[in-house]
Amino acid sequence: MKDTLKPNQPPRPISWGWYPAVGIISGVAGAGVFDLFAHVSVSHSWTTVGLIATLTGVLAALLGVMIAFVVAFQWLVFDRRVDKRVQQHRDELEGELQAYVRRRVQAIGELTIAWTQPIYERERVAQRVLDMAPDTPNLAPLMAWTYLQEMIRMDYQPKRPSVTPKMVERARQEVLENAARWANQALQSSEYHDRGFPEWVMALVSAWRKEPHVCLEYLPAAIANGFVNHDELLHNDELWMILISSTHADEKVLDEILAVIGFKRPTPSEVESHCRVLDNWQRAQYWGVSRNTGNAQKVILQRIKHSHDESITWEVFSPTDLSSEESSFEAVLQTVQTQFIPVRLIPGDYRTYAASPRA
Repeated sequence: MKDTLKPNQPPRPISWGWYPAVGIISGVAGAGVFDLFAHVSVSHSWTTVGLIATLTGVLAALLGVMIAFVVAFQWLVFDRRVDKRVQQHRDELEGELQAYVRRRVQAIGELTIAWTQPIYERERVAQRVLDMAPDTPNLAPLMAWTYLQEMIRMDYQPKRPSVTPKMVERARQEVLENAARWANQALQSSEYHDRGFPEWVMALVSAWRKEPHVCLEYLPAAIANGFVNHDELLHNDELWMILISSTHADEKVLDEILAVIGFKRPTPSEVESHCRVLDNWQRAQYWGVSRNTGNAQKVILQRIKHSHDESITWEVFSPTDLSSEESSFEAVLQTVQTQFIPVRLIPGDYRTYAASPRA
């Protein structure tokens, strides 16, 4: 039977097969001594005792030599067996390592080629790579981030006449579901990814789904782990818009998200002071959340001087939710505060336009 080493089993330096041999030798020696003693006369008793003692010493010495030989032989066999097992284990580890490296190199090559392809081709290759190497770092959160970028691209791309709003909404939901699936997969394998990356993509997916409480569960971890910082959130319009649009125009929830980011909403007096810094050629802008739709918008105010009667009116508008012209600054400011929750002023971003005053 093949010798094997079992865990936690001590080696047996002496085999039980040697004990019969030792017993036989001792028995033969004892019989010889007894026969010799039977043929010796009583008068030679002291000689007999000496002879017996001598033979006993010789036998003891012989037995000691035999035991030493058995122990040495057993340890030699044990040492060789251990060396064989160690070599076997090392060969197995080297084989597994080489197979792992081959899989990883193949995965990197396939991803490099697929990343220039459309997003659904990247999806197919990324899933195959994770099947081969589940510990591929950052792949799952990166796929979620790719789908989030696709959502942003869909918002800004021109709408074709043949594409109905229903078709657009269905495509958006499909992209968002894919982003959520990859974000969940990233959280389940978070030990393989950069700290904070899985939480960051899940926070964005939750914000886009308008689930602010889920967003608040993951956003602090992404910031605490240093994957995203406050300045990046404040100065990236797309990220800022996604986060503050998740609140359903609930001022309490909005303040909680702003507190995590490290920001505080401006007061009405600060908004008024900001908007008064205007002249004939300038606009004031700030971020606000529509009280009607809950979406984030840039609110733009400008003063208009009419050339035909030198009168001045105030105009306020946002890209989708508002367009109004009032005769006084107080009236337009009241319109803004009724329609929007001011969130962040854009100081020093007054833009000069070369347009002529309205006639």
